[in-house]
This record gives sequence, structure tokens and C-alpha cells, in this order.
Amino acid sequence: MYFTYRGEIQQIKTTLAPFKAFIKRRAQGHLPYDYLVPAGPYQEQWDWDVYQ
Repeated sequence: MYFTYRGEIQQIKTTLAPFKAFIKRRAQGHLPYDYLVPAGPYQEQWDWDVYQ
């Protein structure tokens, strides 16, 4: 049996759409690729390793 999750995926996208600006960041400076922010506004990705 084959299931598609189009409805569920669309619902997730709709729910998260207002938060997209806070979650996805454009690459700037030394970062070559866009990146996701795991929790709240955070500008620099490379110093996350201090929290390990």
C-alpha cells in the first residue's frame, strides 16, 4: 500500500510559514550556504560548538 503525505506536509508548511523568517537565515560573510536557526534569532552559526 502506498501513502502520500501531501496534506500533512501542506499543513506543516502552513503552520510554520509565519516563523520562516526567524528559522532560515541567508548566507552572509564566510558562510557559503543558507542555514537554519534551531531556536530563536541567532546571527552567527560557527560558534554554536561552544554549547556542546
